[in-house]
Formats: sequence, C-alpha cells, structure tokens
Amino acid sequence: MSLKRPKFQGTITALLSLSIILLIMLAIAHLGIQYPAELTSLKKWIGINRSGFLLWRATLYLTLIWGLWKVWHSPNFKAKPVLLRMSATSLLFIVICEYVLLANTRLLA
Repeated sequence: MSLKRPKFQGTITALLSLSIILLIMLAIAHLGIQYPAELTSLKKWIGINRSGFLLWRATLYLTLIWGLWKVWHSPNFKAKPVLLRMSATSLLFIVICEYVLLANTRLLA
C-alpha cells in the first residue's frame, strides 16, 4: 500500500515558494527605503561589475539552450509544439528583460 500525495500539494508548494520570494523582495525594498545611501552604493557596485553579471546571464542562457536541446532531441519526447511555444515565450521575455537592462545601463553611464 503506497501513500498518494494530494493533488493540491504541488500548488501549495508553489504558492509557499512564491510567498517566500515576495517577502524577501519586500524586505529588500524596505531596507532600500530605510538606507538609501547603501542602496546607491549597491547600485554603483552592480554598475561597476556589469560585465560579470553579463557573463553570468550568458551562462544561464547557454545552460537553458543546452537543456532545451537535450529535451527536444530525446527519443521519447512527443510535445514539441508545446516546447516550441514555451521557448518562443521565454525568448521574448529574455529579450525584453535584456533590453530594459541595456537601457538602464545607458542611463546610468
């Protein structure tokens, strides 16, 4: 006899994870409002090290592409149209985010 997980356990886990991320983001925003000088120095530090962050993002994107390639070419994979739509949506999101980062970098420089 095996114990079955409730169907909503994954939903609860996702909501809990999102709630924790939201609380962390709100705490960071609160600290930024309370200590604006430190937030400015953090922003300058990120601006100085932007090439390192570019390398980090490029590594993440290449890892994502490699994973998609592996899934696409796996022998038992049947949902190629779904993966194609998901990849197109993700690519659009990545391009928009990178554009915003590039625009903000030009404004800061």
